Amino acid sequence: MNLKKNYSELYQHWLAEFDQIELTPLFQDDFNLYKKFVHKIKATDLQDDDALKKEILESYKSHFEYLLEDLLKIRKIKIMNAAFSLQEINLEYILEPEKLLYQNLIRSIKGYEKLKKLTVMEEYQSDEMGIESLPLVSDKEESKIESETTLQVTDDVESTTLEAPTESVEPEVESVVENELKKINVEINYIIIRFVKDTPPLVGIDLKNYGPFNANDIASIPYKNAIILLNEKFAEKVDLA
Repeated sequence: MNLKKNYSELYQHWLAEFDQIELTPLFQDDFNLYKKFVHKIKATDLQDDDALKKEILESYKSHFEYLLEDLLKIRKIKIMNAAFSLQEINLEYILEPEKLLYQNLIRSIKGYEKLKKLTVMEEYQSDEMGIESLPLVSDKEESKIESETTLQVTDDVESTTLEAPTESVEPEVESVVENELKKINVEINYIIIRFVKDTPPLVGIDLKNYGPFNANDIASIPYKNAIILLNEKFAEKVDLA
């Protein structure tokens, strides 16, 4: 194992991902190779009593692991932002779990938007007809309405150009979408941040579009979105005091 060469390969990919707005291509073979690097270095144990060599080895271990984990974390943020903005990404250049995350988010968001349109249309029709409230329906009729609505939403989502995954929505993905949508009904706090690097557009928890941003841009965005950008060093908090 050539430590310097292997580390350089992983570092260059991480650096490219960190520096650019778009997702870098990450194929399964490349990812497997990076995992192999990490597993090998973690399993390496020097028999030499040289303290300096051991210190260098431990440094390599921690850096290898950090780079791979942070690479995946940055990509996850980019994928989620793209999905919330309904932006297309090249599915051939991402890993299968990343593809499922993106497709399930897209499908959930499009389904939610369809339900919003149906709700608005029903309210509009009721107002036009002078109806103050909707008539009561039986449990059987209500079940039929819910079934028809589900079919309408499914038809709308499957008609998009994105390939709908056959797998069910992963619990983590479902939880993310559910939490984001629930936040619409609660008070949202905003903070002012300064972007330290170019950042792709994102959809806030208030469902408003923000960005894209250039380095040194200043913006007021929801705290929950800002904290991710701050943690990933995309931005810094502006102190108004």
